Amino acid sequence: MKGQSVVALASDGTPLFNLGQLHSWLNNYSEALLYLMAAIEVLAGLPSRGTEMTCMQMRNTSTRVRGLYMIRRRMAIVAQYSKTLATKGRDTLLPHILDTFCQELTKIVVFQAHPFAQQIIAILFPGRKDLLTTW
Repeated sequence: MKGQSVVALASDGTPLFNLGQLHSWLNNYSEALLYLMAAIEVLAGLPSRGTEMTCMQMRNTSTRVRGLYMIRRRMAIVAQYSKTLATKGRDTLLPHILDTFCQELTKIVVFQAHPFAQQIIAILFPGRKDLLTTW
């Protein structure tokens, strides 16, 4: 990626980026996330709603708890079903234990690809910090 995305160095040493390549990588990353979500949906137990999967957080926020956990040695996606909030006083948790393939791919996404995507978003959309948390 480095040879394709950095086209030159400015006189002060700052890299000049090929923005088209960065956009292309970000689009491919987004498509790969959709495939990963579909694989988790099919391979990790009972299906949940698409909205429960797509709004899942990797980290805790001030309003929501993350949806990615380690349960013993297995990674789990824990969706939250909020229609029971009024009757039970809390969300219903729906755990989905990942198979080995999805677990290893999720580790790559969370620890390598996603931080890189956040750097690309900061380059492509300077001043749009909201995109860093919603991508």
